[in-house]
Amino acid sequence: MPLLAKTFETILGDPHALYNGSLADDVVADIREAGGIITKKDLQNYVAVIKEPLVIKLNDNSTIFTPPPPSSGAVYAMFLNIADKYRFTPDSVSTTKNSTLTWHRIAEAMLFAYGKRSSLGDPDMKSQSFKNLIDEVELHNDVVKNL
Repeated sequence: MPLLAKTFETILGDPHALYNGSLADDVVADIREAGGIITKKDLQNYVAVIKEPLVIKLNDNSTIFTPPPPSSGAVYAMFLNIADKYRFTPDSVSTTKNSTLTWHRIAEAMLFAYGKRSSLGDPDMKSQSFKNLIDEVELHNDVVKNL
């Protein structure tokens, strides 16, 4: 961990050190040692893309901010959106029967969201798939409420 701390201190003092400064050669060497093919030129040409986060509001007025696809944050947000509709309370796990049903619902919400991940599309390609899936979850809120 001392090496990681030193690396962070170097980047703090010179944010460009990682891409074209004193750390670039070490980064390339470490990646190549692990079987990667990155070059120093790749690092020098890298441009960070800044994207707007997905913003998900839950029933308790909590707000979740997560990176857009292809990160897993979209899957997590979909799961939370589904689980939030159940309005779980302490009573949801107060008995064996309630607890079993609650954990079943949580597992199914996770399975559903995870199963949809390959359909999320690539926002950089102007895909509508993720937006359509979020709309699909919203359209099925009545079904979730009745489960």
